[in-house]
Amino acid sequence: MVSVGECGLDFDRDFSPRNKQEECYKAQLELAIEVQKPLFLHERSAFNSFMNITKDYLPQLPKAVVHCFTGTLQEAKTYLDNGFYLGFTGAISDAKRFSPLKEVIQYVPLDRMMIETDAPFMLPKNVPNSLLKKYHERRCEPAFLPYVAGTIAQFKGITLDKIAEETTRNSKSFFGI
Repeated sequence: MVSVGECGLDFDRDFSPRNKQEECYKAQLELAIEVQKPLFLHERSAFNSFMNITKDYLPQLPKAVVHCFTGTLQEAKTYLDNGFYLGFTGAISDAKRFSPLKEVIQYVPLDRMMIETDAPFMLPKNVPNSLLKKYHERRCEPAFLPYVAGTIAQFKGITLDKIAEETTRNSKSFFGI
């Protein structure tokens, strides 16, 4: 086991009652503290509740990454100020739905950034049709990770190689692999 997660709060569709999610999230935080493994966190439309719960555990928490980050710049700053890493997916290439993420990407330092696919969700918009046809046309695949990295490189004005190098180093260090 290299981490505890995916755990957290998702108030977007409320598939589970919020009070039950909060109860489970606290138990997950306690588990991460007990086993001293990094946290792989999920927060969707629940920022205030998420931080209100998390703040009580911060002094004891091991490392944490907020995966599939799609929040605001202010939320990103709060997470970074509390020592979290941020994980980015193909959502960053969707200018219609997630255009504010460009500013977030430009702000987040490379040493606190991870890239991910969140497969089968969050298909990058910049994957060529020829590649989509090779797989399932509407499903994200691990093979599409370079398109997430490419979007970050474009937003930050640095090379794809630099993004790959830094985010690989971050992931290896974070997960202890």
